[in-house]
Amino acid sequence: MIELDGSRHADQRDYDRRREQIMASHGYLVVRFWNHEVSANPDGVLQTISDHLASRGLSAPPLP
Repeated sequence: MIELDGSRHADQRDYDRRREQIMASHGYLVVRFWNHEVSANPDGVLQTISDHLASRGLSAPPLP
């Protein structure tokens, strides 16, 4: 699961951590990015997502 976080997530880290643990117990991996990361470095975000997929033996469409 890919999650984009805004500034309010800085105040709810404990909640987010518990939620990630629940997701992990169901086999999901949560990959988080701050909103500004997506705007400032979209290629880096896409590469990180691609790397996570590759490490699990999955593939993503080629990056543009």
